[in-house]
Parts: sequence; C-alpha cells; structure tokens
Amino acid sequence: MIEALDADLRHLGAQPADPILPVEADATAVLYVLLGSQMGMRVLRKRWVTATDPAVAGAGRIFNLRLKPVAWQTLCAEMTGQAAGDEIADRVAEDACRVFEVYIRALANGAEGALPGSGL
Repeated sequence: MIEALDADLRHLGAQPADPILPVEADATAVLYVLLGSQMGMRVLRKRWVTATDPAVAGAGRIFNLRLKPVAWQTLCAEMTGQAAGDEIADRVAEDACRVFEVYIRALANGAEGALPGSGL
C-alpha cells in the first residue's frame, strides 16, 4: 500500500510525506485501522473511476490493489465476540484512536491540500 501511495503521489507531482513516528498499539487496533482503510479505498475507488482529469485517472495504483475484504470481515467477527467494557476491548478502542491520531497529525503537518485542486 505504501509503495502504491508513494507512486501515485509522485505521479501527481506531490512528494510522499516523511514517515510519522511509530505509535505503539495493540495489533488488533492497528488491523482495524489498516483493514478499515482498505474498505474505505473501495468506496473512494468508485469516485476515482469517474475522474476526467488524466493526471488523476493515471494515479490509481492504490485503487487497483487487490484487497481482501475477508480479512476485514474476519476481524469484525472477532471483535463482535469481545464484550464491551472488557479490558482488552477498551485497550483496542483506545489504541485505535491513537492510531487514527497519526492521520490527524499528518493533516496538521501540511498534508491537507497537498494536491492542489484534488480535494485530497
């Protein structure tokens, strides 16, 4: 995913952002964010395929990755079996929020509007 994103950004004339310092988090929380973002990519792909700008249309490596929704479905099934308020469930939820903060920090560091006219 990172290689595809970096290639698409270069195609659009933007530089990939410097890596953000890693966040220690429960593996389930990290999977939740990563696999969930893959499902989000499926939604965004529907918009991307209608792009009329040749530069945008040519930057679809990330949208053409073969994603495996079964991994998301499996994770959701496992998480559904976890009791709300359980110590593990609470840790996963808190860690998922910390992982999402990485996106917020990236936006705060200038990623927002990095691609003029793209809305990205």
